[in-house]
Amino acid sequence: MLFEKFARAEHEGTVPALLEKVLRTRVADARFVVDRLGALPDRLSDVLDLRRVGMAGQSGGGFAAAQSMYEDRRIHVGIDLDGILEFNQEPNGTNLSPVARHGLDRPFLLMGREGSDHATTEPSWAEFWSHGTGWRRDLTLRGSRHQTYTDPARAVATIRACVTSCFDRRLRGRDDHLLDGPSPRLPDVSFVR
Repeated sequence: MLFEKFARAEHEGTVPALLEKVLRTRVADARFVVDRLGALPDRLSDVLDLRRVGMAGQSGGGFAAAQSMYEDRRIHVGIDLDGILEFNQEPNGTNLSPVARHGLDRPFLLMGREGSDHATTEPSWAEFWSHGTGWRRDLTLRGSRHQTYTDPARAVATIRACVTSCFDRRLRGRDDHLLDGPSPRLPDVSFVR
């Protein structure tokens, strides 16, 4: 169904409007979930610590993680796995999202596909990076493509290690130093910035 909507929007030249609508929906969903977590019974407070909320996603989900953090300070850490932060799908698009235009002041991890110099080929990432003031890392998964983030076992293991390290470091205060710089523990990862 969503693919059909994108195909129709592409034909009609309204892809940026559709992408913005999808993002608005995802951000509203994320905020709803955080609201509901805060409304759970007190007996769950031992399990949930709403002072340590993180959000991660791939492609549009990564975009939603960044924009949700921008709009909701209750989300403390975010991760974007190869998701652009603009509504245009063309190089040098000018329809940047608010989070790309203003950046974040909280921890954020970007992971992109190989063959993309994030600072020059992805304008929304470069803009986001230049305005961010919180801890951040920009990584490339060697040998990857856009869908690699949800497919090969080796890539999934590397992604899990990076996501876990980021959330553990920023939400639990447990730093394994995996994201400090290049490491033999992450042979398939290049540190971009």
